[in-house]
Amino acid sequence: MSEKGDKFREQAELHNRRADLADEEDAIEQQQKRITSELTQKWLATQPISNHTDIEKRFAEEHRLTLSDARKHLGFEMKKYQIEGKDIPALVKELKVYRRSLKGEDKVSLTKSISNLIGSYSDHLSKSIDNIYWINKYKSPLLDMGFNEEKIIKLSLVTDESTRRDIIDTLCKYWEDRIERNGLGFNSDYARLTKRHE
Repeated sequence: MSEKGDKFREQAELHNRRADLADEEDAIEQQQKRITSELTQKWLATQPISNHTDIEKRFAEEHRLTLSDARKHLGFEMKKYQIEGKDIPALVKELKVYRRSLKGEDKVSLTKSISNLIGSYSDHLSKSIDNIYWINKYKSPLLDMGFNEEKIIKLSLVTDESTRRDIIDTLCKYWEDRIERNGLGFNSDYARLTKRHE
Protein backbone atom coordinates (compact mmCIF):
# COMPACT_ATOMS: atom_id res chain seq x y z
CA MET A 1 0.00 0.00 0.00
CA SER A 2 1.25 3.39 -0.92
CA GLU A 3 1.55 6.42 1.27
CA LYS A 4 -0.79 8.35 -1.04
CA GLY A 5 -3.44 5.60 -0.75
CA ASP A 6 -3.17 5.65 3.05
CA LYS A 7 -3.74 9.39 3.03
CA PHE A 8 -6.89 9.02 0.92
CA ARG A 9 -8.20 6.25 3.15
CA GLU A 10 -7.57 8.40 6.23
CA GLN A 11 -9.39 11.35 4.62
CA ALA A 12 -12.28 9.10 3.63
CA GLU A 13 -12.47 7.82 7.20
CA LEU A 14 -12.56 11.40 8.53
CA HIS A 15 -15.19 12.31 5.97
CA ASN A 16 -17.35 9.35 7.00
CA ARG A 17 -16.95 10.30 10.66
CA ARG A 18 -18.02 13.91 9.87
CA ALA A 19 -21.06 12.61 8.01
CA ASP A 20 -22.00 10.41 10.99
CA LEU A 21 -21.61 13.36 13.38
CA ALA A 22 -23.75 15.56 11.11
CA ASP A 23 -26.47 12.87 11.10
CA GLU A 24 -26.32 12.62 14.89
CA GLU A 25 -26.52 16.42 15.17
CA ASP A 26 -29.63 16.50 12.95
CA ALA A 27 -31.24 13.74 15.00
CA ILE A 28 -30.54 15.61 18.24
CA GLU A 29 -31.96 18.85 16.78
CA GLN A 30 -35.14 17.04 15.72
CA GLN A 31 -35.46 15.47 19.16
CA GLN A 32 -34.94 18.87 20.80
CA LYS A 33 -37.67 20.43 18.63
CA ARG A 34 -40.06 17.58 19.46
CA ILE A 35 -39.39 17.89 23.21
CA THR A 36 -39.78 21.67 23.09
CA SER A 37 -43.07 21.28 21.26
CA GLU A 38 -44.33 18.71 23.78
CA LEU A 39 -43.36 20.92 26.72
CA THR A 40 -45.06 23.92 25.13
CA GLN A 41 -48.25 21.90 24.57
CA LYS A 42 -48.18 20.67 28.18
CA TRP A 43 -47.70 24.23 29.42
CA LEU A 44 -50.58 25.46 27.26
CA ALA A 45 -52.83 22.69 28.59
CA THR A 46 -52.40 24.04 32.12
CA GLN A 47 -53.38 27.59 31.21
CA PRO A 48 -56.85 28.94 32.00
CA ILE A 49 -59.11 30.10 29.17
CA SER A 50 -58.06 33.64 28.32
CA ASN A 51 -57.23 35.69 25.28
CA HIS A 52 -54.21 34.75 23.23
CA THR A 53 -52.25 37.92 23.97
CA ASP A 54 -52.34 37.27 27.72
CA ILE A 55 -51.14 33.71 27.17
CA GLU A 56 -48.29 34.96 24.98
CA LYS A 57 -47.27 37.41 27.72
CA ARG A 58 -47.35 34.70 30.40
CA PHE A 59 -45.34 32.35 28.18
CA ALA A 60 -42.75 35.07 27.56
CA GLU A 61 -42.44 35.82 31.28
CA GLU A 62 -42.19 32.20 32.41
CA HIS A 63 -39.69 31.22 29.73
CA ARG A 64 -37.71 34.48 29.77
CA LEU A 65 -38.39 35.25 26.12
CA THR A 66 -39.26 38.38 24.25
CA LEU A 67 -42.90 38.72 23.27
CA SER A 68 -42.08 38.22 19.58
CA ASP A 69 -40.18 34.99 20.37
CA ALA A 70 -43.13 33.79 22.46
CA ARG A 71 -45.44 34.48 19.51
CA LYS A 72 -43.19 32.38 17.27
CA HIS A 73 -43.29 29.48 19.76
CA LEU A 74 -47.05 29.64 20.22
CA GLY A 75 -47.92 30.43 16.63
CA PHE A 76 -49.93 27.84 14.78
CA GLU A 77 -51.24 28.39 11.31
CA MET A 78 -53.58 25.73 10.08
CA LYS A 79 -53.60 25.24 6.34
CA LYS A 80 -56.39 23.86 4.24
CA TYR A 81 -55.22 20.83 2.31
CA GLN A 82 -55.96 20.92 -1.39
CA ILE A 83 -54.91 18.84 -4.36
CA GLU A 84 -55.05 20.61 -7.70
CA GLY A 85 -57.29 23.29 -6.22
CA LYS A 86 -59.80 20.83 -4.73
CA ASP A 87 -60.29 20.16 -1.06
CA ILE A 88 -60.02 16.56 0.12
CA PRO A 89 -63.78 15.81 0.60
CA ALA A 90 -64.51 17.01 -2.97
CA LEU A 91 -61.63 14.95 -4.30
CA VAL A 92 -62.84 11.83 -2.45
CA LYS A 93 -66.31 12.35 -3.91
CA GLU A 94 -64.88 12.59 -7.44
CA LEU A 95 -62.76 9.49 -6.92
CA LYS A 96 -65.76 7.51 -5.69
CA VAL A 97 -67.73 8.53 -8.78
CA TYR A 98 -64.80 7.54 -11.01
CA ARG A 99 -64.44 4.22 -9.16
CA ARG A 100 -67.89 3.21 -10.41
CA SER A 101 -66.50 3.01 -13.94
CA LEU A 102 -63.71 0.61 -12.95
CA LYS A 103 -63.72 -3.14 -12.56
CA GLY A 104 -61.52 -5.80 -11.03
CA GLU A 105 -58.09 -5.06 -9.58
CA ASP A 106 -58.18 -1.38 -10.60
CA LYS A 107 -61.37 -0.84 -8.59
CA VAL A 108 -59.91 -2.60 -5.53
CA SER A 109 -56.71 -0.56 -5.79
CA LEU A 110 -58.60 2.73 -6.07
CA THR A 111 -60.81 1.75 -3.12
CA LYS A 112 -57.71 1.20 -0.97
CA SER A 113 -56.29 4.55 -2.11
CA ILE A 114 -59.53 6.33 -1.23
CA SER A 115 -59.54 4.67 2.20
CA ASN A 116 -55.94 5.77 2.80
CA LEU A 117 -56.78 9.32 1.73
CA ILE A 118 -59.78 9.43 4.06
CA GLY A 119 -57.69 8.05 6.94
CA SER A 120 -54.91 10.57 6.37
CA TYR A 121 -57.42 13.42 6.15
CA SER A 122 -59.09 12.31 9.40
CA ASP A 123 -55.68 12.17 11.05
CA HIS A 124 -54.93 15.69 9.77
CA LEU A 125 -58.19 17.02 11.25
CA SER A 126 -57.51 15.28 14.55
CA LYS A 127 -53.98 16.70 14.78
CA SER A 128 -55.29 20.13 13.84
CA ILE A 129 -57.73 20.05 16.76
CA ASP A 130 -54.89 18.89 19.04
CA ASN A 131 -52.86 21.93 17.97
CA ILE A 132 -55.62 24.37 18.99
CA TYR A 133 -54.56 24.39 22.63
CA TRP A 134 -57.65 26.02 24.12
CA ILE A 135 -60.11 23.55 22.60
CA ASN A 136 -58.22 20.25 22.41
CA LYS A 137 -59.66 19.18 25.78
CA TYR A 138 -63.10 19.22 24.16
CA LYS A 139 -62.14 17.17 21.12
CA SER A 140 -64.76 14.45 21.56
CA PRO A 141 -67.87 16.67 21.37
CA LEU A 142 -66.22 18.75 18.66
CA LEU A 143 -65.73 15.68 16.47
CA ASP A 144 -69.29 14.51 17.21
CA MET A 145 -70.61 17.84 15.97
CA GLY A 146 -69.13 17.07 12.55
CA PHE A 147 -66.71 19.95 12.25
CA ASN A 148 -65.07 20.20 8.85
CA GLU A 149 -61.69 21.70 7.99
CA GLU A 150 -63.03 25.21 7.34
CA LYS A 151 -64.73 25.37 10.74
CA ILE A 152 -61.60 24.08 12.47
CA ILE A 153 -59.57 26.79 10.73
CA LYS A 154 -62.06 29.38 11.99
CA LEU A 155 -61.74 27.98 15.51
CA SER A 156 -57.94 28.29 15.30
CA LEU A 157 -58.33 32.00 14.58
CA VAL A 158 -60.44 32.77 17.68
CA THR A 159 -58.27 34.78 20.06
CA ASP A 160 -60.63 36.61 22.45
CA GLU A 161 -61.62 35.12 25.77
CA SER A 162 -65.39 35.67 25.59
CA THR A 163 -65.78 33.89 22.24
CA ARG A 164 -63.61 31.02 23.45
CA ARG A 165 -65.73 30.68 26.58
CA ASP A 166 -68.96 30.74 24.54
CA ILE A 167 -67.68 28.00 22.22
CA ILE A 168 -66.54 25.84 25.14
CA ASP A 169 -69.86 26.38 26.89
CA THR A 170 -71.70 25.21 23.76
CA LEU A 171 -69.47 22.14 23.50
CA CYS A 172 -70.12 21.26 27.15
CA LYS A 173 -73.89 21.62 26.69
CA TYR A 174 -73.71 19.44 23.59
CA TRP A 175 -71.77 16.79 25.53
CA GLU A 176 -74.30 16.88 28.40
CA ASP A 177 -77.20 16.55 25.94
CA ARG A 178 -75.47 13.63 24.24
CA ILE A 179 -75.15 11.82 27.58
CA GLU A 180 -78.77 12.57 28.43
CA ARG A 181 -79.88 11.46 24.95
CA ASN A 182 -78.11 8.07 25.25
CA GLY A 183 -80.65 6.84 27.80
CA LEU A 184 -83.70 7.88 25.79
CA GLY A 185 -85.68 6.05 23.16
CA PHE A 186 -86.72 7.73 19.95
CA ASN A 187 -89.35 10.15 21.23
CA SER A 188 -90.02 13.89 21.52
CA ASP A 189 -87.35 14.40 24.22
CA TYR A 190 -84.74 12.70 22.02
CA ALA A 191 -85.74 14.92 19.09
CA ARG A 192 -85.58 18.06 21.24
CA LEU A 193 -82.08 17.23 22.47
CA THR A 194 -80.92 16.33 18.97
CA LYS A 195 -82.24 19.49 17.32
CA ARG A 196 -80.98 21.77 20.06
CA HIS A 197 -77.44 21.94 18.61
CA GLU A 198 -78.04 21.58 14.90
